[in-house]
Amino acid sequence: QVDRSGKEDQADVAFRLGLVRQACAQFIAIWREYAGSMQKKLGRFHQVDMETLELLDQASEKAQADTRAKVERAVDKVRNYDRQLNQGYKEAEEFSEYADEEVAKLEEKDKETEAEREEVMEESVRDLEELEKSQDKLNKEQLLGIKGALRKFHTNLEKNAEEVLESAGVEEETSEEDNTAA
Repeated sequence: QVDRSGKEDQADVAFRLGLVRQACAQFIAIWREYAGSMQKKLGRFHQVDMETLELLDQASEKAQADTRAKVERAVDKVRNYDRQLNQGYKEAEEFSEYADEEVAKLEEKDKETEAEREEVMEESVRDLEELEKSQDKLNKEQLLGIKGALRKFHTNLEKNAEEVLESAGVEEETSEEDNTAA
């Protein structure tokens, strides 16, 4: 019995080991199936992740390219504005120099004009004084001429009156009246 029971125990252990082995094989098969299924799912997930990452990478590259293009356009605009600003400063400086030159020319011309005006005024004053002197001289000469002419006229008038009176014989009467009035 002991022998038999030992053999039974061995058979029982072998049977149990077979069952364990079979269970392990089934467990490993299930595990392999699960692992294969998970690998497929993870592979698909990984593929989707890779596609998503590629799309994100493409979108990022596109956004970077767009941003780079915008920055380059902005830099070009800034450079253009800077050139225009520098050109404006240059033109303003040139205009300022031109305006200063023109103002200096106008001031010089104004000084020349003022000097000419003063010279003309002095000459006009001298001419006016000479004209007044010559006019006074002419007036005096004319006055003397008129007085002389009036005297001559008066003398001629008296002479003519005397001649008329003499021819009319009124001289004596007039002389007597003049003496009486005196």
